[in-house]
Amino acid sequence: MAISTYAELKTAIANWMARSDLTGEVADFITLGEAALNRELPAVETDGTLTGVVDSRRIDISALSLVAPIALYIVISGDEELVTPRTDGTFAYAGTSGRPTYWGIDGNYIDFDCPLDQAYTFRLRYRQRFAFLMQGKAWVGKC
Repeated sequence: MAISTYAELKTAIANWMARSDLTGEVADFITLGEAALNRELPAVETDGTLTGVVDSRRIDISALSLVAPIALYIVISGDEELVTPRTDGTFAYAGTSGRPTYWGIDGNYIDFDCPLDQAYTFRLRYRQRFAFLMQGKAWVGKC
């Protein structure tokens, strides 16, 4: 049986347990399984596509299983250009909208040095933890 969604994963686990008194605990079993695998497996590199919001200087990355960012690329007309990281988070914020020059991670957000003047597409290269559910998709063997 191919498992392609989180709901299918939960159903498959409930079926394998053959105990109706534990079906309410399936989500906890998945969380514990992810934690055990993260203790054993190294973080893997992957890419994520993000879209900025006009006049915002932040992109929410809380849905990613981010361990460490590697690089951020801005996609313009099919070409990608590296945006300069500022890992120490020290860069001046511009008051006018434009194309970002610098970025840094602030908790669950990527912060830019200026509000975006358009809805840019970005490709974030990062190391991630193992997760059965990533960005609304079931894990399909990325490790």
